[in-house]
Amino acid sequence: MGIETEELDIDFGKCCGSDAFPVKAVNSDTGADYNGHYEVQGYKVAMTESYDIETGIVPLVGDVIGVNDNEGDTLIPHIQELKSCGIYVKENFVDGKYATISNIAHAEIIEGAALHYDIAENWVYDYSATSYSIKTEYQKFHHEPDFKVNASEDFMMNYLVKKGCYGTVGYMLRNMHMAAKEECPDGYTDHFHKRNITESENDYIKNGNGLQRAIRRKGKENIQLQFHLTLLALHVVALVRLQKGVKKNLVSKRGLT
Repeated sequence: MGIETEELDIDFGKCCGSDAFPVKAVNSDTGADYNGHYEVQGYKVAMTESYDIETGIVPLVGDVIGVNDNEGDTLIPHIQELKSCGIYVKENFVDGKYATISNIAHAEIIEGAALHYDIAENWVYDYSATSYSIKTEYQKFHHEPDFKVNASEDFMMNYLVKKGCYGTVGYMLRNMHMAAKEECPDGYTDHFHKRNITESENDYIKNGNGLQRAIRRKGKENIQLQFHLTLLALHVVALVRLQKGVKKNLVSKRGLT
């Protein structure tokens, strides 16, 4: 869809959301675990989607994982997979399971994707995460051949994250989000609520497009196949619309019968 999106000035990475939803396994699937929160024995589908007022919600990429697995582990792989397809995620709305310190640091510093997330009640400022501590952490690598003297703060943060040192960088970035919410709580919350758009798309894929009904065989591999077929069908619908010069509601099946 690269040529079509360029011609119609569509940027699927401009505003994205990542979320997961459960799907129920068949009764004979002994490999499926039970999740008490969802009250489901099955799996989860973790997705990253694009959103624009004109195009609507467009599912981009996803994976089937265990129902008790951490969907936050799919965030960086999804961003990187999309980048390999020419889609650069610029903003991504996520919940707390995605907003880990390592994800915050890697997404924002390495991938250039600004994460938007709500602030959990049990989060506290890490007052040790400062520009000075960034320099201190960076100096520990002064014997490394890629160490630069008088490096900028951006370079040092990038360097630390690439070395797997997420803590100071991630907490400093999260401190900024916490400060923004303290300064304007209503505005921060209203902005974050864009994440709710992903929930309607999850239901559209799970129920509206029959993913749940299509699960008739046991095994995560079968569910993965059904999900990717569903995703492929929606991408074909979007491509047809784009080729006709239509930008509105890209994955809507209305008028295609």
